[in-house]
Amino acid sequence: MRFRFIFFILFTVVISGKTQGQIKSSSVPGYESRIRKYIDTLRIIDNHEHLFPPEILKKSQFFDFISLFQQNGYDYLISAGMPPSYFNSLFNEVLSPEKKWKLIEPYWNKTFNTSFNRIILLGIKNLYGISVLNEYTVGPLSDKIKKAYKTDEWFDRILRDSCRIDYVIQDGYPIEGKDDYFRYAQRFDAWLLTKSRYRIDSLAMRQLEPVYTLEDYVKSLRLEFEKQVENGMTVVKIVVAYTRPLNFAKVTPEAARKVFRNLVNGDEGYSISFSEAKALQDYMLFRLLDLARKYKVPVAFHTGLQAGYSNIISISSPVAMTNIFL
Repeated sequence: MRFRFIFFILFTVVISGKTQGQIKSSSVPGYESRIRKYIDTLRIIDNHEHLFPPEILKKSQFFDFISLFQQNGYDYLISAGMPPSYFNSLFNEVLSPEKKWKLIEPYWNKTFNTSFNRIILLGIKNLYGISVLNEYTVGPLSDKIKKAYKTDEWFDRILRDSCRIDYVIQDGYPIEGKDDYFRYAQRFDAWLLTKSRYRIDSLAMRQLEPVYTLEDYVKSLRLEFEKQVENGMTVVKIVVAYTRPLNFAKVTPEAARKVFRNLVNGDEGYSISFSEAKALQDYMLFRLLDLARKYKVPVAFHTGLQAGYSNIISISSPVAMTNIFL
């Protein structure tokens, strides 16, 4: 018995030693290059974009280097202390690239090494051959951006050729002439964030359908949903986490109807708090999910990191959504 025990120990040690040796074996040199080459062969489905259509960008006051700061780069400048009031000067007023640079320079110097701003630097180097961003390069860079957008093939060159993107899910403006690889997300915030009579009346006027009861309100959501399905909606986008927590209760029609009646019986400017409106909002969220299930449309919830500033990240925790799946 003792012999068998000793043999078992020796056998285990030998096997263990061989296993450890296999784990610690050195990699064949050049693995970094092999990984990079493999990644460069992958095709991409880009599931989240807010791209400006070229025709809108060309008519804007930010058709220059500052367009690269939409939106995360701008948020970084704000986080470094740039006054939010600069937004109008940078994006809506007629200013030269050099004057815009003077506004952002102190804040750029504090954020140039952050993730999104390093992406800006990488982009201008690879796309426009400019390696630094300063008062001497913002003018030539702006000229190169305008020149690039003179051709309708610029989107294809960047998205399809350089980024190897097969499909883009756009949340925002439609991109004309790109229906072969652009797909669209649709939001239904008007029904999910209701807490005023004005919003209900606005929906009724927009759809030319009276909304007197909760059932009318649910019908108006259905009509809009079916309209967007016909228009080619690919995914339902829910971004209410910028405004309210993601804890949605399964509310009875009676509880939702009580809130709805309170709103429609109020004066034209009548509104209520989130806590008072929550039952109606939660009820409409589940009606939206019912429609998504019926028409087999995926639903994307915005959770976690929020764009912009002065947001409360705790309300965007996906943990609060557990009740939806129970």
